Amino acid sequence: MKKNLNIYCDTNVLIDILKNNRNSSETSYALFHLWYSEGIKPFFSTQSIVDAVYIMCNTYKTPLDILRETISLMIPKIRIASITNLDVLEAVNSEIPDFEDAVQIACAKRNACDVIISSDKKYKKYTGIPVYTPRDFLSSMTGAN
Repeated sequence: MKKNLNIYCDTNVLIDILKNNRNSSETSYALFHLWYSEGIKPFFSTQSIVDAVYIMCNTYKTPLDILRETISLMIPKIRIASITNLDVLEAVNSEIPDFEDAVQIACAKRNACDVIISSDKKYKKYTGIPVYTPRDFLSSMTGAN
């Protein structure tokens, strides 16, 4: 696997890593550790981090202090992509019906990402960047089927 591969992770991948009993949690967590062992630092957007913490606190009732600690431990292992006015403007002018997806795709493009990892299959329709589910991408990295 190329160490300079630019991987962009959607919010659902971060939630999978933070919440250990979701459908893709085990796979997303394994991917994150595989990337770390390979020296690959995936991108997570500022929006994804904020949204994931909000969802974890309000939907799953995870204490904020635990999330703060977990995110602080993750920061050296990831790259944080800021959402900019250019991303928002591109989303405003796009044909993508889900505005949040349009912003995430614009951010991934601006950061020259080679792939997007998401459980949201709608991404494939709206971007020229290859989109993989966590399971499919883990299989491609490990050679497993």
